[in-house]
Amino acid sequence: MKSLSENAPFFNMENAPFFDMDEFEEMLLEAARTITRQPPVKPAGYGSAWPDTLPNKFAYDRFGERPRLGPPTSREVTRLDIVLETLWHADPEDVRLAWHVAFSAQRAGWPRSRGPAWSKLGHKLGIHPQTLRRRFSASLERIWRSGVSKGPLIKT
Repeated sequence: MKSLSENAPFFNMENAPFFDMDEFEEMLLEAARTITRQPPVKPAGYGSAWPDTLPNKFAYDRFGERPRLGPPTSREVTRLDIVLETLWHADPEDVRLAWHVAFSAQRAGWPRSRGPAWSKLGHKLGIHPQTLRRRFSASLERIWRSGVSKGPLIKT
């Protein structure tokens, strides 16, 4: 006799019609990166199109400047829309914590090499870093469950 997971393709995570938890966490971090990479919104005003100073080829990275990433791709914007739609269905406290962690994992549009800044963020929120990790994983699961039940996390 076959097991229930073999009979029902819904239980097979390889063919699941929705994003799993790990994919959703990556999508959340990518959404924060996409938001930071959006071009700034500035009021149109008077100004010169010329640069302030002429670039010097010997002065590259002299002041610790990093090149900016380009604008996000259409795939990244689509995944951002999926994440935002999912966050609308979740508890606001869970969403706030998830955004804090996701944005702490970015540095000027570049992903941090070590992931979110747990100790810095824990100090800012007044929570021990290990407690912050546990609360983040619990809130991420609640957000994911609300997204799966309401439908935004269905794969197309």
